[in-house]
Amino acid sequence: MAKLIFNEERHEYSIGGVILPSVTEICRFLTMDVAEGANKEMRDAAAERGTRIHEACTMHDFEGDECEVDGDIVGYVEAYAAFKRDYKITEWLLYEHPMASLERFYAGTLDRICYMDGSPTIIDIKSGTTVNKLVWAAQLKGYELLLRDEMEENHNDEFNPLDLRSAILKLKKDGKYTLYRDLPHGEIFFKCNELMREIYKIGGYAS
Repeated sequence: MAKLIFNEERHEYSIGGVILPSVTEICRFLTMDVAEGANKEMRDAAAERGTRIHEACTMHDFEGDECEVDGDIVGYVEAYAAFKRDYKITEWLLYEHPMASLERFYAGTLDRICYMDGSPTIIDIKSGTTVNKLVWAAQLKGYELLLRDEMEENHNDEFNPLDLRSAILKLKKDGKYTLYRDLPHGEIFFKCNELMREIYKIGGYAS
């Protein structure tokens, strides 16, 4: 299979010249009414802060509590550290892991996978103020499907994909976090993906 290429500047995934929508892009069908009504400056500021929080969490994984963090996001990183302490997470099975499937016609990068309570668990990190469990469930389903396919194709037996679970780790400014585990109704991702495939066909991206 051709190599997955990620254009960071355009945030675009492609395989063999075929542009693939991302999990996040596909799931925007579930948030369009919110996104259209949002203040652009506030939305952009939230996205920029979310990027910095992700980067700071990465720094914490490598440097621990000694890592330098911008003052306005210290609480989020403290929440991330608290989560790792509470669940005794000392290593990640997968970390910022890109995946793609031409057959399913989408791609994405999952944040983390670790063992939680004895089960391999996809962890997706959130730091915004909005709680949208339906969108989150769809995103997690998208990552789960790609990971199962990848493990089967590569004959990866590090863990049984049938044991795979998923969770949203929502970090808060006050240093606390909420864990949303095994969210229901993730199957709506299939409907969103079908619609995205049709849009890409019309645009000439998909065969």
